[in-house]
Parts: sequence; structure tokens; C-alpha cells
Amino acid sequence: MNSSNEKTWLVKSSGTILGPYSIDDMIQALEDKKISLIDEIRDPESRWCFIREHAKFKDIVQFLRERQTAHKEDTSTTFVGTKTLTQTATMEVTKTPVLLDDEDLTRREPEPVKESPVARSSKKSYGSAQDKRVQKVVKKQTRATTRLAWTFGILILLAGVGAVVKIRSSSVQKPLTFVDWVQRSEKELSLGLFEKSLNSLRQAQSKGQLSPEKRLQLASLMMVVENQNLAARQQVEDILPELRTRELEEQAENFLATSHLRDGNLEEAQKRFDYLLEKDPSNLAAETNSLTLQILQGQFESALTRISEMVKKGALDATLPLYRSLIAYHLDDD
Repeated sequence: MNSSNEKTWLVKSSGTILGPYSIDDMIQALEDKKISLIDEIRDPESRWCFIREHAKFKDIVQFLRERQTAHKEDTSTTFVGTKTLTQTATMEVTKTPVLLDDEDLTRREPEPVKESPVARSSKKSYGSAQDKRVQKVVKKQTRATTRLAWTFGILILLAGVGAVVKIRSSSVQKPLTFVDWVQRSEKELSLGLFEKSLNSLRQAQSKGQLSPEKRLQLASLMMVVENQNLAARQQVEDILPELRTRELEEQAENFLATSHLRDGNLEEAQKRFDYLLEKDPSNLAAETNSLTLQILQGQFESALTRISEMVKKGALDATLPLYRSLIAYHLDDD
């Protein structure tokens, strides 16, 4: 097993290869969030795979996840504890009883009132239940009570209907627009969800015209996810005249060369790489892919010489040490 200080690990993050790192460097980079668990990793003894799925990093990934979970639980406990103290303090408040005097508890005898003829004549009289005036008042009060009850009932019914309509309208998802699908594809691509990113781009293409840059991205995903080298290559050849920047042109040419390389058309691939290097000798991607082609053709001596020249020119591609190790391994076998 490699030492924790030995820099043998390469990381592929958003299409860029970083490293080489040691295991200690990898742990620090994960803690600083310079790389993520969905980035790919490899060393000379293994192939590319996600960090979270690599056997050597299983314990490290578990440790980082447990620490994040512990931090969330500490935050939740602090909040609940504060709420409990507040409720306890509120419940301890009691009402002060009101004491009654003995005078208030004693009921005095009512004094008789002498009625005079004038007082008797002005005194209000109360009728019985059969009195017409009483019946009229009772009917009026009954109608008012019934009207009020109906009003409240209608208001409650309207409120219930409004709540149901609001819930149904919120549960119905609005269809995504062209821009929504494009943005979703970009987010999925950044997370390494290549198949979902491809499907989202196709949804966007069904709703509008993709830009040349997005069509180039669509072709790349078709080649990587579905291995449709020929269809993807034809699509890129169609958009070549529409590309307006040198960067996009170089990406398209490099894509075409790589597509031919994947199909085994080594001669055509070499022509494409040579064309790119003639236009821009500092094109590191074309230089590295051309070096890969030499290794595949078994030209180890010339590939080793080329690596030395690239290092002298200041090439910073992290795969060069790995290529050098592979070539040395093959030469030792010979």
C-alpha cells in the first residue's frame, strides 16, 4: 500500500486533472472543499473511479460524513435546549389570587320598597310567552341568529374551497422551459451526472435551438455516455462553420480527433492532432492526446522523448508522470 506522504494520486475534477497528491494532501483538500467526493481518482495501480467509491478512501469518507452529521446534531440540540428553558420560565408564572372581604360574602336582606301610585303606573311590565309582542321579538331574534349562522357557514365553505384550490395548484408542477432544461443540464454536469445532463440537453433541444457551444457539449455527452462516436462526430462537423471563437474551434477539432481515436482510426486521429499543434504548438490537450496515440501505437521510445520535451517547455499536465511510469514499465518488460 502507498505511504500517506507519497504523491501518487491524481484527481479529475470538472474535466481538469489535478495532482499528484499524497493521501494526506487528499484529506486536506476534501476538508477545504477544493475537491469533492464525486470527483474521480486514480493511482498507477488502479483505474479512474469516484473518491467515495474507492476502497482506500472508504474510512476517510465515512469519517467526514460522520463529522458533518455530528455538527448538525450539535446545532439542533442547542436550539431545542433554548426553547425548553423559555417554556419552563413561562410556565412558572402564576396568577395572584384575589381575596374577598367578609362583607362581600354576606348577603344582605332586601329592603321592602313602598310603591306609590306614580311608581306603579310607570313600572315596566313583562308579558307571557303567549303575548304577541314577546312572540314578535323572539321571531326577530331567531331570524337574526339564523342569518348570522348562514353567513359564517358560507364563509367557512369558501375558505375550504380556496384552500383546496391552492393545494391543487401548488401540487401541479409547471412545465420546464428551454432555459430551465439548459440550466438543469449544467447543474447535473457539474455534479458528474452525465446521463441526466444528456437527457436534459435533449429536452432543451426539443423546445428550442441550442447554441453551438451547447451542441458541442451534447455531442461530447453522446460519445461518453452512449458511445455514439459516429453520430456525435457528424454533429460536430455540422457546427464547425458556426463556431466563432478559437477556443471552441480547438475544442471541436480535439473532439473529432478523440472520436477517431475511440473508433480505432489512428491515422485520421493523428492528422487532427497534428493540425491542432500546427495552429497552436502550446495546445496542451492536443499534445497530450497525441502522446496517448503514440503510446497506443507502441512508440514508447519516441513517447518518452516527447514527455521530456513537454516537461522542458513547462507543460503542467498531471498525467505526464503517470505516462512516464507506464512507458518505463513497458520498456522494462521488453
